[in-house]
Amino acid sequence: MSYRYLLFALAILLTASCITEGNYSTKLGATFCKKYQECEPGEFDAEYDSISDCKSQANEFSGSDSGDCLTDAGCKFDGSAAKACRSAIADSTCGEDLGSVFVGACADIYNCDDADNSAVAACFSTQ
Repeated sequence: MSYRYLLFALAILLTASCITEGNYSTKLGATFCKKYQECEPGEFDAEYDSISDCKSQANEFSGSDSGDCLTDAGCKFDGSAAKACRSAIADSTCGEDLGSVFVGACADIYNCDDADNSAVAACFSTQ
């Protein structure tokens, strides 16, 4: 196989793992649900009918509407922070509280330093 095919395959793999503003909620939801099912199977089964149900609810909670709201408020999406967040969730151990991992590792997905504070607050009051 020539090096061009290897480079092409590598480019596809890198693109496929890229987290964008358009796909981050889906990717984070899938990672969260997988870890929750692995670490808390009883609670997971009591709360969700399936992994698909979990992913669907996770996407509703952190879906594009909240991202659109934050973007409209002047916040900037950070793909590197979203990737770090996803890695932190995936790499967490079952003894860790997933909520705490999420809060600690995912707070910087949107940088709202230059945003309208009242507009940002409104984004969270509607969820």
